[in-house]
Amino acid sequence: MRPHINKGRFKMESGTKRKNGFVRWVAILNLLFLFALCQSAAMASDFNTPWIFARQTCSQSRVFFRKTFLSQGMPQQAKLTIATSGYCKVYVNECKIGTAPYLPLRQDNDTDAVSMTFDVTPYMRADSNVVAVLYSPLPEQATKTERQIAISLYGIDRDKRRFSVSTDASWLCRESYSRVTPDGIEIIDGRRRDAQWKAATIYDNALWLHAEEANDTATTRYSKDAHLPRITHVRAWPGDSIHGNLIAPAHAFYGFFRATLRGTRRGKKIRLGNVVYICDGRLDEQAFPEFGARYTRGISVSGKPSRITTLEMISIGKQNPSFYH
Repeated sequence: MRPHINKGRFKMESGTKRKNGFVRWVAILNLLFLFALCQSAAMASDFNTPWIFARQTCSQSRVFFRKTFLSQGMPQQAKLTIATSGYCKVYVNECKIGTAPYLPLRQDNDTDAVSMTFDVTPYMRADSNVVAVLYSPLPEQATKTERQIAISLYGIDRDKRRFSVSTDASWLCRESYSRVTPDGIEIIDGRRRDAQWKAATIYDNALWLHAEEANDTATTRYSKDAHLPRITHVRAWPGDSIHGNLIAPAHAFYGFFRATLRGTRRGKKIRLGNVVYICDGRLDEQAFPEFGARYTRGISVSGKPSRITTLEMISIGKQNPSFYH
């Protein structure tokens, strides 16, 4: 005699098992999604790139960083992401990236790290490529940080393969020709200016040391907004219209002053507001703050203001982030 089978109950149990199995798969997929989301968020913060710093410099020093990368043919696409805790200027094969006078535009008391991405495809070469950065600490930065810059250069090479190179201890660094004092005075030594520091070939190898990787970056705080400064207006005065040591425009503005000097003696100091410039003695040279802008109603000039042939008032505004993303 064949045993009686309750087909309705069998179908109900089978349906329940299928339902439970489906629920388990949905739960697993949700966990995988959350894991991937967390991983992408982690990459968005530090993008798996080590921070580097120059140990041999002091907390107020500005630093040159550079690295030469070899390419197998012209890359089809290349992007560069840089994070910094201060200010910087970025060069690829001696070309300054973007039109901003410096990176980034910071609000007062903004000390968070800022991350920016640029399309650098037009600047790439088929053989060797040099990435160079001039880094500046913030004026209010009292102690030295190990999180000075972090860079990732990535894209698609000639053979349609993905490539990626990042900052590490193989990068070279040395002290720049300018620094910021604890009280916010910017000292620029024009005698030490050297455009060759970002070129493919350098001749002062003894001055360059290897950078060091930061030990702990887990607590790095990133700014929610990243903007670039944009020059919105330039007004110039000829030197013969400057009378006295106090120069004041008709209205206050956010930006900085730039002076063109002629006939200065090498080693002579010219003070232009918060900038102390040590002259090189060339035919024409310019004194201006290399990083940062401020609200000002005017500046005082000392140390042979008669050597100023042109004084420019340069207004700075905010540039749309989509410019560089």
